[in-house]
Amino acid sequence: MAQARNLAGNPARRPETPVPARHSPGTLVVASSASKKTKASIAPGTASAGAPTAKAAAYAKPGNRAKGIGKRGFEVSIGFLVILIFTVIIFAGSIYFLFQFGQATSEIQGEIDRDTEAQLLTLMQDGSIVAVPFNKARLNIGKGKSFGVGIQNVEGAADNYGLAVAFSTAFDQNEDPLALSSSPPDGSFINDNWVVYVEGPHRIDNNDYKAIPVYIQPDREMAQGSATVPGTYVFNVCVYDFDDMSPASAESSCGFITTGSDLSAWYTKKVYKIFIEVP
Repeated sequence: MAQARNLAGNPARRPETPVPARHSPGTLVVASSASKKTKASIAPGTASAGAPTAKAAAYAKPGNRAKGIGKRGFEVSIGFLVILIFTVIIFAGSIYFLFQFGQATSEIQGEIDRDTEAQLLTLMQDGSIVAVPFNKARLNIGKGKSFGVGIQNVEGAADNYGLAVAFSTAFDQNEDPLALSSSPPDGSFINDNWVVYVEGPHRIDNNDYKAIPVYIQPDREMAQGSATVPGTYVFNVCVYDFDDMSPASAESSCGFITTGSDLSAWYTKKVYKIFIEVP
């Protein structure tokens, strides 16, 4: 068999089969331009060609990616906490207001039971149809007192009664009308912020009576933005047929009753008074 020869006439050499290079862990095999393979050591913390940069590799770590997300999450958490705090404050304020109102209502009923019930019963037995005993009080700002309004039904059948208590007028300590001052009292403001009572309907059987509590507590203001002036504040007390008049209309009409007013709309055709002296 003829042996293959090269152009020089010499026998051709069989090409060598490349042997895979063995390398230890931590080394990178780099191919040269002559297709020869050499070993290059990789120093710890050094990136090779084509490998991700140190910054990108660091961000690619799960722990570091979490830091970027956590910052936004932290900002959202702060906003949520602020809203939560305001919500808790508003809720706590509402609970406090309801507690104070309930306490005041209980206090009113307690005062009626202890101080006024006996007097009202005596007045009803003596023939009074409507009575407001102990209708004068000296009260500092922020201090309240309960009054009792007794209503007796003498109309021959059970009926529904309404009660209206409305600011009428006020005088300073020199007995000059505060209505003529530069900052007069606001009747609607005083009715809403000084007085607590149940308008009705109050169901009363024939020849029976009912004691209705009225709580009055002078506020720091007698009008929006106007401080309460020391003096005497007068409130009208009106009883009416609840089926014939609305509470809003009754309160409005009751507050404007003066000498000579038509009283035919009111039970007993009379108006009663409560006097509050604010020192």
